[in-house]
Amino acid sequence: MTKTFFALLIGIVCFSTGCASQTLLQVRPGQIQHVVVVWLKPEADRHAVIRSIQTLREVPGVIDIRVGQKLASDRQVVDSTYDLMLVFTFENEQALRDYDRSPQHQEVVESVIKPYVARFIVYDASVVDYAMGQQVEQDLEQFRRQSLEKQRKFIDRRS
Repeated sequence: MTKTFFALLIGIVCFSTGCASQTLLQVRPGQIQHVVVVWLKPEADRHAVIRSIQTLREVPGVIDIRVGQKLASDRQVVDSTYDLMLVFTFENEQALRDYDRSPQHQEVVESVIKPYVARFIVYDASVVDYAMGQQVEQDLEQFRRQSLEKQRKFIDRRS
């Protein structure tokens, strides 16, 4: 489970920042990242699976789909047993729910997922505002500076 989590984390960072493509996708707070880690059956046609996944771009609410293949690693924290990682970006949570019930998604599940996928794990996450975290860090740094200045002034007055 831990290895899968770290592989997922690396995949999300890579795909969300656009390192898998020439175009940088701007992921915004409130959007949903839907990550599917896939283990294919031995007889699966990997390229047919990827092509069918790409057709899901047409579903309303889907902003982007990135498909990655495992990157083999000898690091113990990396799970290199999976075959594909799919990272979908949705406008919002409702778009994800609508996608799940869409005829296009149901068709891919029936015609591709069930026949060719041995196992999969799904992770859904709401994108947070990392800029807000940066602002908190800046505010803390300013507070530290102000505190040090007050300490200096206090020491100077006592000297």
